[in-house]
Amino acid sequence: MSDVISQMMDHLWDTPGQYRKWGFSIYRTYYGKDSDEHWQSLLYSLRHQTKLAFDRYEDGETNQDDRRTVQELFHLDIRENASMLDGLDVRGLRAFCKAENLEASKVIMRAHGERRVSTRPPEDHAMADFLFNFVLLADEAVLKDLGKGEYIVKAVSLLWDGDSGWGWMRIPTGYLLDLWTFLMWNDDRTERCLLFRGSEEDLESHIWAGDCVLHWTGQCSEVRQRRHYSAQREYDFQIKSTPAPRKPSDGIQHRYFVRYPLRGSSTVSPSNAK
Repeated sequence: MSDVISQMMDHLWDTPGQYRKWGFSIYRTYYGKDSDEHWQSLLYSLRHQTKLAFDRYEDGETNQDDRRTVQELFHLDIRENASMLDGLDVRGLRAFCKAENLEASKVIMRAHGERRVSTRPPEDHAMADFLFNFVLLADEAVLKDLGKGEYIVKAVSLLWDGDSGWGWMRIPTGYLLDLWTFLMWNDDRTERCLLFRGSEEDLESHIWAGDCVLHWTGQCSEVRQRRHYSAQREYDFQIKSTPAPRKPSDGIQHRYFVRYPLRGSSTVSPSNAK
């Protein structure tokens, strides 16, 4: 399993002895009643469960100093602005992010013509929106589902071409490390990482199951093996621990994730963490 951490270290390397933060930009597009509490609970869960996900790599093959370095560099870029984001759906957010990226770029002259390059600072160059064109979305459905005990967030591809599923999917809050790893292994086709063979309406009740080439790091923050959400389907979920190749083949998602309660500390819970 040591390859995952070493590959991530390669992506995070900046200058000798210096490493960039990694993680996701998350956009809040709903600001209705009770949403503030649910928003804070979502952020807590994403941070806490991602930290716990690194327990999967407490093994003799993985450099533990590197593991702790990558774990500590996890970052959420919080984007909340009701005047600009309120009410945006997946397509609206995709258009907003593309406009933002255009503003944060400039045209330079090269020997073979013009080229547009990003002007974002180097410390942002390992974030998922920069590396993989992926962001997280907390819309009305996500935040209201959180109030019902369904801890998911929407992952959105900014490169979706209209031909590979729907370009987004609901994922468990404990699966950010798995998602980042899967995008890293498929960085030449990230828009195809969340394939779904069904209608977009059906996608609203589907939850990403991960992929058989992954190490199931999300299980590190789960405590009970049973169906937990009413929106899930009654399918068996078999945990596999197949060593992951560097560039696995496409993993088309046909399974449904089985969600368990969070494994938390005795003093802090998602409902009271700020």
